[in-house]
Amino acid sequence: MKPSGAFSSLLLTVFLVVILVELYSLFPRPIGDKSGAHVPYREGVVHVHSIHSNGAGTIEAIGQAAEGLGLDFAIVTDHDTIRGRREEGEKTVGRADVYIESEISTPAGHLLCFLPPNDPTLPTDAQLKDRCWKSYLGEGPAGMFTVTAHPNHPKTPWTRLERFADGTEVINFDMLWRSYWEESPLSFLLSAAIYPFQNYVGTLRLLHIPEKDRKSWDTMNTLSTGRFGLLGTDAHGVLPLTDRFKLDWPGYRESFLLGTNIVFGDVPTGDLTARKASLYESLRQGKSAMLFKPVGGFAGNDWSVACGTATGRSGSRVPSAGGKCTSTVEIPTGFPFETVVRLYRNGELVTESSDAAHPMVFSLDKPGTYRVEVWAKVGTRLGVFL
Repeated sequence: MKPSGAFSSLLLTVFLVVILVELYSLFPRPIGDKSGAHVPYREGVVHVHSIHSNGAGTIEAIGQAAEGLGLDFAIVTDHDTIRGRREEGEKTVGRADVYIESEISTPAGHLLCFLPPNDPTLPTDAQLKDRCWKSYLGEGPAGMFTVTAHPNHPKTPWTRLERFADGTEVINFDMLWRSYWEESPLSFLLSAAIYPFQNYVGTLRLLHIPEKDRKSWDTMNTLSTGRFGLLGTDAHGVLPLTDRFKLDWPGYRESFLLGTNIVFGDVPTGDLTARKASLYESLRQGKSAMLFKPVGGFAGNDWSVACGTATGRSGSRVPSAGGKCTSTVEIPTGFPFETVVRLYRNGELVTESSDAAHPMVFSLDKPGTYRVEVWAKVGTRLGVFL
């Protein structure tokens, strides 16, 4: 027996209502500004590829994408070259500063290589690779530092485990997308299809964050403190799914919307070089946080530690004062999602709380390397799309 035309229309109507409810039950949060921030900070992306290696856009286009999202900086790291700095130059696009470094291929894996910000000379690409490797070995020029790129990448994993770079990518979005595509191509394509209609939901569906790289970072800092962590966008403006099949998504804007680095500290009033030197020094000291931007802006968030009269934030070293220390975590007032706060010491979970009271205060009774994760529980109304 065939369903009647009226019944078919009803089913179609219900289906469309479900789709619309799911698409628009979560609306995009405003990008926001820094009003309400507890400390001054800059927000930006690290590890971006341009047309000067295997990316789709110019330095100017990357700057425009960062500017469009209200970011303060973008750091381009093309493969084995700083040709972008020679041909287009570092620049400010609107409010966004675009700096140009490199991602160097080494026998042990890939390294993001940051040249001394106040050195006006430009090495050749061959010299660049040599200097980057020497910097990793502790023999590079003053002011230069390195970051391990996607250390657990299935194709190019980091293999030199007896020595650490200055920092490491705790999250790498390109690796995240590739693993998402390989594990669930239909779900990945659904996310891409949803994005033009509701970029908030389409973007959030990509946030499947593996724990392995966070544990690697914890291990590094347990063995040798002061190893900072970064969120690596690893944006290309295009996604090569196979040798022949490329997807013109996610673009730079979509990649930058997914997650950013928050870098604490006052912004110098000087020129581009002065702002660069200040930013790099803060990164190197670990004065930073990682933000999933579609969940909300950073203003109103804070994490501090107090031991007696000594206080500090991310990147600080504070005397333990005989174990009489506290950690304070703040979340913006009126934050729309339920949250879970996790406090770690030397990679081990110390406490977890979903207490709605803010700020939250935790006791720290042992010295060690601490970090905080704040997770938001986000879902669409019916749980079909998210």
